[in-house]
Amino acid sequence: MKKKIRKLLNEIADLDCSFKIDGKYSVTRKTDHIFQIIELQPGSGTKSNRFRINFGWQFEWNIKDNNVDTFAIVFDVSDLEGVHSDTWFNCTTEESAERSMAYAMKWIADKVIPFLNRYNSIRSLLNENIDYESSLDNNSFESLIFGRSIDWRHYNFGFALNNLGEIGPSKHHFKLVLEKYTDDRIPFQKERADRIRAVLSN
Repeated sequence: MKKKIRKLLNEIADLDCSFKIDGKYSVTRKTDHIFQIIELQPGSGTKSNRFRINFGWQFEWNIKDNNVDTFAIVFDVSDLEGVHSDTWFNCTTEESAERSMAYAMKWIADKVIPFLNRYNSIRSLLNENIDYESSLDNNSFESLIFGRSIDWRHYNFGFALNNLGEIGPSKHHFKLVLEKYTDDRIPFQKERADRIRAVLSN
């Protein structure tokens, strides 16, 4: 099955040459502070002889003095249908493997790549979430790209706006993280807050 996955990765890279094979099971491309990824994840245990399609984004946020923070989020292809279901493609027989690979390629070509093309820049993501406050609360798929919880959405909205030079709105989101979602006794919250403080001190 892994050889078939590798073949499918090559087909994806041939379909859209902006994607390059990156590692054993994924293709990636970089645009505008964003890495986009399509991953064909082999299963294990009870999911052996199966694979799933993951896709997502990794953001690079400039902090201070050339320091960079990254934030990554990945979705299952079923999320494009509006219902998360952990879709696994069956490869238990040669026939089922060929059928699954063909179906997966069609899904990637028809749905995944067009969706990633639609959201291939910070600006395109922000334009979809232009009403920041309502999109933070409504759990739309597009708002989830910035984080599955509201504190991380504020954090990433802040950095996205900051990277585009929209300093005032970015400070609004940063201050909300500091005031409502930071307890310095919790390590990850303190580390996150320290990155925000570094940006605000510039």
